[in-house]
Amino acid sequence: MSLRIKSRSLLVVPLLAASLLFGACSKIRYVDMQPLEQTGMSYATTKQLRELNVTEEEVAQLVVVKQARLSDAACVELVQRARARQQPFTEGTEISALLGAGLKEDVIMELVRLNQLGLWAEEYKLMHQALLSDTLILALAR
Repeated sequence: MSLRIKSRSLLVVPLLAASLLFGACSKIRYVDMQPLEQTGMSYATTKQLRELNVTEEEVAQLVVVKQARLSDAACVELVQRARARQQPFTEGTEISALLGAGLKEDVIMELVRLNQLGLWAEEYKLMHQALLSDTLILALAR
């Protein structure tokens, strides 16, 4: 009987160790932040984003908004707000288009805070191009 217990113990220990090892490996993932650093984003900001567990897809979206001249602080806020909604950050292209159309960063960020970006991004762009004031655009968003 003692021999059976020892043989089972010898089998259980390696299986337990392997499951722990593979379980830990699946949670560790490396996200390349170099594209963000190449846009001029500071190390402190990339560190904050890494702590928010950004994905490769989110990094790509952040690169788009950084190239459109969005500030580092706004980039962090975008990811934080996405996390608060339990969603990934996916609005980089829309934000870049709004910046390209001339909307100011503070107006865009207010639209994000109001959770009014999404499907309305093109309409806000057209409103701005029609020379509606930023104040009026925000009033309509509210």
